[in-house]
Amino acid sequence: MVDVDNLKRINDSFGHEAGNRALKSVREALLRITRTEDIVARFGGDEFILCLPNTDREVAAEVAQRVRNVVYASTLEANVEMVRVNVSVGAASYPIDGKDLEAVMRAADQFMYKDKEMRKAPKDQLAVQKT
Repeated sequence: MVDVDNLKRINDSFGHEAGNRALKSVREALLRITRTEDIVARFGGDEFILCLPNTDREVAAEVAQRVRNVVYASTLEANVEMVRVNVSVGAASYPIDGKDLEAVMRAADQFMYKDKEMRKAPKDQLAVQKT
């Protein structure tokens, strides 16, 4: 599970077009780092799911870190400011974290929220740079 951090703040601060560009940027990053047999799908408003068939837990954790790094390395221009988009990622594995799809997704969601709490910026601020 991949959650775009602070998407509401991006929308509120820079408009919904900037929020849409942030989502597209995350999608493009996910597609760049995944294999052809992997599945990338938008799950909800600011969430994506990656399905990595035949991938063990250690590799999934490496992919999760790569997702964070690739998304963070890209910036979004909004109203002459550069905004860093951050994501929180939760990786879960079948059958270790669940015996069916629903249980694995629930575990991934819980891990994603733990990741979000660990990486929370001070006062939940956006990283903005003036250009």
